[in-house]
Amino acid sequence: MDVEGGAETRYDEIAEWYDQTFVAYSASTNSSSADLEDLLGPGDDLCLDIACGGGLHFASVIRSGRRVLGLDISPRQLEVARRRIATLVQADALHLPISNESFATVVSTYVHTDVDDFDGVLQEVARVLRPGGRFIYVGIHPCFVGAFVERVELDRLVLHSGYKDTGWSRSFAHFGPGVRSKVGARHVPLADLLNGFVRAGLSLHQVRESGDTRPFPWRLAVVATRPRH
Repeated sequence: MDVEGGAETRYDEIAEWYDQTFVAYSASTNSSSADLEDLLGPGDDLCLDIACGGGLHFASVIRSGRRVLGLDISPRQLEVARRRIATLVQADALHLPISNESFATVVSTYVHTDVDDFDGVLQEVARVLRPGGRFIYVGIHPCFVGAFVERVELDRLVLHSGYKDTGWSRSFAHFGPGVRSKVGARHVPLADLLNGFVRAGLSLHQVRESGDTRPFPWRLAVVATRPRH
């Protein structure tokens, strides 16, 4: 992935911290892994996990009956992922070393905030999907998580100006000491995010708002398909 500061560098530096911080969360019933597993449904094909990081979502794919091919640009993250599965590829999500129409199922999580060109990633997804194939994406909700959001209390948010700003943020006045304070983020407004799927030629099949441990959804999941015609 081409990202501000270099994803291979930024995520190499926090690979162990990231895995230790989120491994317990990924196993919870209110996690992105749970969303992913539910939206995947059963299958027996080989699933491509784009920008897999340390492989925290591999278990969800495997429980669906599928095998996993994990792909990420960060070599240190792939070292962590290798503890979970052995079938891994180091590559840029914008330039997948994969033939056209190779996969019936592709998944990805928390990527749109890390790449300079999420549209480009979606175009690559559409290219490697077979006609009728599905792409399941889970990421942060653009309306409720970002540099412009101040979390005053667990159940109270204050929105500041900046929702339409799509630049890279390295300073988060309203964020705590989480992953974004370590690696930064690029904001993608909701309309831009969803329209990116359409621009790539993918058909939106389902959109889910989740992460309801608070009175607002902080996670957004999208299921899209490549048309058969």
